[in-house]
Amino acid sequence: MYISCVPRGQPGITFITSNIAPDSPTSLKQAEWYWGAITRENANTLMRDKQGGTFLVRDASTGNNEYTLTLRKEGSNKLIKICHKNGMYGFTEPYNFNSVVELIEFCRQQSLSQFHKSLDIRLLHPVSRFANGEEKEFSKMDIEDLKSQCFELDRKFADVYDEYDKCLKKQLNYSAQLERGQTALECFNETLTWMGDHLKLHEKFINEAQPHEIKKLWRNREHLILRRNWVESAMLEHKESLENLLQDFRAVERECSRLLNDVTLLDKSRGKLRNLLALKLRGVFIDFDIAEINLQEDGPSLWLNEQCTREDAVKLLTSKPDGTFLIRKSSRGPYALSIVFNKEVQHCLIHKSKGYGFAEPFLIHSTLMDLVSHYSLNSLEVHNDCLTTTLKYPALKYLNRPLT
Repeated sequence: MYISCVPRGQPGITFITSNIAPDSPTSLKQAEWYWGAITRENANTLMRDKQGGTFLVRDASTGNNEYTLTLRKEGSNKLIKICHKNGMYGFTEPYNFNSVVELIEFCRQQSLSQFHKSLDIRLLHPVSRFANGEEKEFSKMDIEDLKSQCFELDRKFADVYDEYDKCLKKQLNYSAQLERGQTALECFNETLTWMGDHLKLHEKFINEAQPHEIKKLWRNREHLILRRNWVESAMLEHKESLENLLQDFRAVERECSRLLNDVTLLDKSRGKLRNLLALKLRGVFIDFDIAEINLQEDGPSLWLNEQCTREDAVKLLTSKPDGTFLIRKSSRGPYALSIVFNKEVQHCLIHKSKGYGFAEPFLIHSTLMDLVSHYSLNSLEVHNDCLTTTLKYPALKYLNRPLT
C-alpha cells in the first residue's frame, strides 16, 4: 500500500532544492540507490531485515516517468510514489524538484515528516546496486552462468536443509530421552524417600519389639539398607548417564542452530542472486526449468484468495494437474496451502511467528511470496513424505483456461 503524502506548502515548511552534497550523483544511472525496473517483490527481498532509514528507488509499475521510493521504517516497508509533471518531480503537487536525484538528496538531509506526519525519518542507508565481493563477481556473469549459479545454490540449500532436518530429528530424539530420564530420576528420588521413611518406621518397631523379635527385625533392616544402597548406586549411574546425554543434546542443539543460520543465509543468498538475474533481464525473472512459477508475472493475486474456504479450494483444484496450488485463510492458523498431488487435493497448515512456514523451527520466510518462491524450487516432502512435489501452477491464474 502506498503512502499518500499531504500537499506541500504547510506553514513553517521551507523547501530548499539546491542544497545538494558535492559527491551526490548527477543522474539516476549513477545513483547507487536506483534499481531500475525491478518488481515490488524483488525490492522487498533487497530490503529484508534492513534497519530503519534504509531505502531504494525503482521504476513505478505505472510507467509515465514515475518512480517508487521504498523506505524501511519500524520493521516494515513504506512505498511512496514519486510523481512527475512538466519536467518536475515530487511526492505531491506542486512538484518543486528538478530531478529524482535532487528529491532523494533533499530527503537524505531533511525528515520526510514534512510530507507525511508518520514519516518522521530521513533517508539514511541506501541499498546499493553496486555489489561487492561475491555479488560483484556474479554481476559480471552472463545469463547462463547466473542460471548455473542459481542451480548450484539451490542444490547447496537442499543439502544443508536436509542436514538440518536430520539434526533436528536427532535433537528431538535426545529431548525425548532427556524427558524420560528426568522422569526416571524423579522415580529414584521417590523410592529413596519411601525407603528412608520405612527405615525410620522399622527403627520404631525394633525399639518396641519383644526380645525374641529383635533379631529378625534387624535382619530385615539390613536387607532394606542393602536395597537402599543399591537404589542410590543405580541413581548415581543414571545421573551420570543423564549428564552425558544432556551434553550430547546441547552439542546437537548448537549444531542445529548453526545449520539453521546456514539455511537462512543460503536462502537470502538465493534471493540476492535472483535479484541480480532479474536486473540482468531488466526486471524479468527467469524460469529455471525447475519451477513453473514466474515471480515477475505470478504475484500473490494468482495464488492467494483470503475468501476461499477449504471446500471452495477442493472444488477449484479437483481434476487439476499435480502441483496446482493456492493459499487461503485457515480456521486453525493464519493460512493454509491447498495443493494437488496424486490427483488428490491435500491441505497443509501455514504457521506464522517471526516468519511463515509449515512447522517450527522452519518459520523463516518473511512473506508468503518468499514461502511460495522457496517451495517453487524445493519439494514439500521435507515436511510431508507423501508430498513429493513443488508449487508449480498458481490455481487462480488458470481459472478461465485449462491447464495442459
